[in-house]
Amino acid sequence: MIDTILVVEDEKMIRQGIATMIKRCGTEVGEVLECPDGEKALEILKSRHVDLVFTDIRMPKLNGIQLVEKMQELDEIPLAVAISGYDDFDYAVQMLRNGVKEYILKPVERDKIKEVVARLDEEISHKKKDRDLTENTGNRLLKYLLLDKDAAPEDMEHLEKLLTGRIGKEYYVMIGPAIVATEGICISTRSDVICIIPAGQIDKAIEENKDRFAGLSDRKSTISELKAAYEEACTRRRRAFLLQEGLVREDGKEPPAGLAEEAKRLADPSGISAAVQRLGVADESEIEKEWDRFFTAAGRGHLKYDAFESAIRTFFSEYMSFYKRRIPEELICPRCFDHLEDFRQSFYGFIKQTSGELTVGSSDKKMREAVAYIRENYKKDLSMTVVSNEVSMNYTLFSAQFKQYTGSNFVNYVRDLRIAEAKRLLTDTDMRIAEIGTNVGYESEKHFLKSFKSTVGITPSEYRKNANR
Repeated sequence: MIDTILVVEDEKMIRQGIATMIKRCGTEVGEVLECPDGEKALEILKSRHVDLVFTDIRMPKLNGIQLVEKMQELDEIPLAVAISGYDDFDYAVQMLRNGVKEYILKPVERDKIKEVVARLDEEISHKKKDRDLTENTGNRLLKYLLLDKDAAPEDMEHLEKLLTGRIGKEYYVMIGPAIVATEGICISTRSDVICIIPAGQIDKAIEENKDRFAGLSDRKSTISELKAAYEEACTRRRRAFLLQEGLVREDGKEPPAGLAEEAKRLADPSGISAAVQRLGVADESEIEKEWDRFFTAAGRGHLKYDAFESAIRTFFSEYMSFYKRRIPEELICPRCFDHLEDFRQSFYGFIKQTSGELTVGSSDKKMREAVAYIRENYKKDLSMTVVSNEVSMNYTLFSAQFKQYTGSNFVNYVRDLRIAEAKRLLTDTDMRIAEIGTNVGYESEKHFLKSFKSTVGITPSEYRKNANR
C-alpha cells in the first residue's frame, strides 16, 4: 500500500484528473494530495511523509526540475514521476538523471497512471521494509556523494562514525551494474550499485566483480576523501562501460588530439539532428554505418562518456520533437546497460524498428489524412471502420499505425477531441449540457456525462462552475 501521493500541477483540471485516475487505478492508496506549484509542494514535503510525487515540469514559482532537486535535501526523499509535454523532453531527461523514476507524456492516460503506480507500489513496499537502513545509511551517504554540496560538520562526524563502525578506517568505493560485496555498504541507484568496501575485503570483492564492467577507486583512509573516491569510481565505471574492460582500477590516458577532435565532430548536434531526419529516408544499413563510426570512436576511448551521453540525448530529443513519438525508457540512460555493446545493440534495434515504421506504405501520409478527417467529422457518428475506409487502409493495420502515430488509440483520440470542444462550450456559451453533448458527438446525455467525468474527473456542471469563478 502507498500511504500518500502528492500531485503537483498548476492547471487545476489536469491536476484533479490525475488525482482521480490515481484513486481509481486499482492500487491501494491511503491519501492523494494536490497542490498547484513547487513551493507549496515543498512545504508539504517538509511537514509530512509522502511516498510518491507526480510533478509537472513547467510551473510558476518553483518548477518541476527545481522541486526534484530540492527534494534530495529532505530527510525522507519520496519517489518522483515527471509529467511533461514533448517540448519538455530535455527537462524530463534531466529529471531522470536526478532520480526521477518515470516520465509521463501529456495528455496523461489512465492506463499509464495505473501501470506506474502499480510498479512503484512494489518499490515503495520494499523501501518501507528497509527504511531503517535507508534512513541511517543510504540517504545520508547518497546526499553526501551525489549532491554537489558540502556536508555540515555534524553530518561529517555522523558519517565518520557510521563508516568506521561498518567498514573500518580504510576503504574503497566500487560502482557498477549489479555488483556485490559481502562486507561493507551497498546502495542501489537507477543505473548502478555503489559499494563502500573495507580495505581488508577488497581482494574478495575484486574477485567477485572482476567481470562486472565496474569502476574501483584508489584506497582511501579518511571520510573527507569519500567524495573523491566516489568520483574516481564513477569515472572508471564510465570507462568500463565504453571500453568494455570489466573492472577498471585506474584512469585512462587522454586520446591523441586529432582522434579526439574527429570524435567530437561525430557527436556534433547538427550532425545528430540530420541523422534523425534521415530515418525513414535513408537505407537502414546506411544509417547503421554512420552510427558505427560514432560507436567505434566511443569504444576506443576517443570520445568521453559525457560527450557520448549528450549526443545520445540529443538524438532522442530531436527524434521526439521531429516525429512526435515516444522512445523506449531504457534508452534514455545508456549506463543502465552493462556496457557499450549492449547499448549499441538496443540502439540499433530501435533504429531498425523506427526506420521500418516510418517507411512502410507511406503510413504517415495516410495518418495525416486520417487525423484531418477525424478533426472535421468527430462531431458525427464516427467509427474506426469509417475512417480506415476513408484513407483506404486495412482495419487492423490502421489501428496499429494510428496509435503509433498519435500516441493514443482511436477511441481515446476521438473522445479527447469531443471533451476538449465540450470544455470550450461549457466555458464560452450558455448552451445546456445535454445540447453540448449532442453537439460534440454523443448520442445520449448519459453517455456524455459518463465520458466527461471519467476523463476530466468532475462533471460538466462542476467544470462550468469552476471555470466561471
